[in-house]
Parts: sequence; structure tokens; C-alpha cells
Amino acid sequence: MTDSVALRLFGVIHVDRLGKVTAELDEYAADVDALFIEYPETDPDWRTYGRCLLKTPAFFFGLILNSLLQMPLFVLLNRGMSPLLSTGMNAARRLSDDRDVPIHRIDAHPLFTAADAPWPWIIVNWGLLVGLGALWPRSLLTTVGTLLAAWLVTSLPARYTPSLGALFGTVVPWSAVAIGLWYGFLSLPYLVVFFVAFVLHVGRTLMSRNRHMLERIEEISAEHGYEHACLITGKAHLSGLTRLADDTSVSIARSRASKWLRHSDDERTDPEPTTDDGGVFVHPDPREPINPRTTSPRTAAGLIDLVCVAILFFPMAVVGGVVSGLVTGDVTTTGLLVGAFSTPILYGFTLEAAFGRTLGKKLAGLVVVTADGSRCSARSAAVRNLLRILDFPLFYLVGFGVMALTKQRQRLGDLVAGTVVAKTDS
Repeated sequence: MTDSVALRLFGVIHVDRLGKVTAELDEYAADVDALFIEYPETDPDWRTYGRCLLKTPAFFFGLILNSLLQMPLFVLLNRGMSPLLSTGMNAARRLSDDRDVPIHRIDAHPLFTAADAPWPWIIVNWGLLVGLGALWPRSLLTTVGTLLAAWLVTSLPARYTPSLGALFGTVVPWSAVAIGLWYGFLSLPYLVVFFVAFVLHVGRTLMSRNRHMLERIEEISAEHGYEHACLITGKAHLSGLTRLADDTSVSIARSRASKWLRHSDDERTDPEPTTDDGGVFVHPDPREPINPRTTSPRTAAGLIDLVCVAILFFPMAVVGGVVSGLVTGDVTTTGLLVGAFSTPILYGFTLEAAFGRTLGKKLAGLVVVTADGSRCSARSAAVRNLLRILDFPLFYLVGFGVMALTKQRQRLGDLVAGTVVAKTDS
């Protein structure tokens, strides 16, 4: 038995090249006693799916939509393995078979937490569904029917006949979504609502899942006497796990983040949980929301940024016209409009990727960080600014509505990018 376990964190993107991830894991976890994996501790049965559907229908269909969009990539990038398993799980199984290293599944998966969701979350889910159903009842029936049918056609063969499941998983999901949108069986507003409900639930349970995984690592390591172990998890969990480990007997010895489709040796020894890799913002306690009361300064920052965008509007239209002239030989109206209306997206992305804040946010004492308090990456800045297109309708009514429903006042772009707008003194 051991009092503590030295844990290595291996962060992966769940849809990646199996051979590359396996090679990285084989090198990184060469001498560990056990592998822990962010994967449900028990396989969900049909009763779990049924409870999830009855309690949180909006999340349930968002989960199905996410599965349909990812499955063809799983099949193509994990050839010969189950299309229902993540790349990390398939890589862990390969390493376990080669080295006879035990695997422990330790995740409190969102499907299970949604199946046991509290009443407020149940009311929100059914409120979304009933509200949209009252407006477009026929679209509701065709959308949920198409998603459910496509999911059953792909998941059932994959569960019982892997080779047939791989064939169906390659062809059916994207075809069903494309055909459904083309012929009107799938309603885009419903798909957006379902996906938002999915992202909201995953985001609100992220920290509790991190805590659960660390607790299970403590328990299992004490039971089996593990001294050195490796946790394979999504990259979004790394910072939160590092911060929470201080309250446990788990010692984070190393942290490594895999890059999508490319080999990576980005490894940190004894990762420090109190720095943000940029000195902009430090989150003191990950169990509490990050500066949730930012609505007023964000409004002020937005007005300042609006002035900046208005100043840049005409020059960007000219740039768009010049580019269209170089491409087509003539300055087109489309080029002028694309240049003009891309101004807020490019303005936000450029400044937030470089400095973590726009001019308005700087003057209002705000900064964009990840949900655990670390520095905002260029990828996160790109995602949160591209999704302004969905937040903006009716003068940001959608964005403000989603902010009102989240503890950390995140708009849709923040939820998908995993970012928070927080107060800062620097």
C-alpha cells in the first residue's frame, strides 16, 4: 500500500490518429504501474439512456448530434478498432495488451450525471424543448426522429458487429445530417439549441468530473499499491486536475499535451498549478466560479469595442474589395461586404489571441482566460470570436440569454471555446 501516487497527465484530443497517440503513450507511460482513463466506469445501458432522454432531452439530442459528427472521424482515424471508443481508450487498450498494464476507467461521464440531473436542469431542458415545440412542432418531430434514427443505425451495428458498424459509421452520420438539412428534416435552430444544451452540461460538470477522477485515483492506487500511474484524459481537463491535486494525495509528476494529428513532445515536469503561462490572471480556487459578476463591465467593454470596430469598418471593406479584385479581376460587392462584416471577428481574434483582451476589455479591467483560469490560446480566441455570428442575432439577445443561464456568465462562443471573461488587476 502507498500513501501517495505520482501521476502523469497525458492530454489527448478524443478524435486523433490512433497510431500517433499510441506511440506517444507508449513512450510517455513506459514504466507506470497502471493506466487511468477518462471513460465511464461502467458501460451505459438502455435504462441510462432512457433516464437521460426523459430528464434532459435537449442535452440527450445534443449528445447524439455530437456523436454523429464525430463518428466518421473515429472510424477513419482508428481503423481496425471500435468506432464507439475514443482514440485515448483505443490507445490505452493497445498499450495494456502489449505490456499487461491494468486499465481503470474513472470518469463520471456527462451521460450519467444528466440521467441523475437536478430539477433546475430538468426544467431548463424541457423548457427549451416545449418552447421550440410550440413554435415549430413539425420540425421538432422530424429533427428528433432523424437524429434518433441515424444514431441507432450507426451505434447498434458498431456495438454488436464492429466491421458493419465501421461501414455504417463512415457513411451514415454525415450523410444523414447533410440530407436532413437539405430536405428540411433537420431544423438548424433545433440543432443549435441541442448543441448548446450539450456544451452547457459538459461545461458545468467539468470540475466535478476532475474531482471525481482524482478521488478514484486515490482510492484505486491505495487499494492496489500503485506508486506511478498515468491518466489519459482530454486536454481540457489538464489545468483543472493540476489545480485540484493539491487537495489530494495525488502528486502530478508530469503533464504532456498531444497535438492533433502531429507528434508532440510538449511535456512539463512538476507542472505548477498557480501560474497561467502569461502572468495575466491566476484563479485562486477552481471550486468557485471565476469572477461571475462581469456583465456591467463587459457591456462597457462592448461599447468601446463597437467604436473601434466602426472605425475599422471602412478600411476592412476596402481590403475585402482589393482581395476580391485580385481574385476575380473586379471589385465585387460581396468582397466589400465580407471585408466589412469580418471586422468584429478579426478585431476580437487578433487582440485576444495576442494579449488576451481587446481594447475595450483592457479599459474595463477584463481578460479572456480558459475556464480553469489559464491563458486563452489562439484556437480558443478563434472559436469564441467565430461564434459571435450565433450570439449576435437581435443585438446579442442570444449571447445575453446564454450568459444569464451560466454561473460564469459565458456566452455561446465562450462555452464552445472553454473560455471565461474575468476581472484582472494587471
